[in-house]
Amino acid sequence: MRDAAIELMLLLRSRSDRVEFGKLLGAVPGSAAMLATKPNAPANVGTQLQRAASLLGTRATGPLDATGFARRAGLDHGQIGPFVNAFRDMLVQHAGIELATSILKCVPELGVMPA
Repeated sequence: MRDAAIELMLLLRSRSDRVEFGKLLGAVPGSAAMLATKPNAPANVGTQLQRAASLLGTRATGPLDATGFARRAGLDHGQIGPFVNAFRDMLVQHAGIELATSILKCVPELGVMPA
């Protein structure tokens, strides 16, 4: 799940406002350090392109976006929903509902919003 969290944070960083994402990193303990590490899953071209897009502040599209983070991290289809819901709950707990909502709205394909 660590790889999935890293991949999802990279996706959120690539889609969200830089200032808001910085606030999120400050609010969620260990998130900045986690982004500084590499996922354990073998790197592939899609992962490298997603990271490059994220660093450039652009949005990756097609198979690189939305649930592509899960595939790169090795999650199967049935694990995506529960993981995203747990991740959402963690964001709300640490960053608050307003910031979590703003960040998660940047990836509407995930189909989740803070409760």
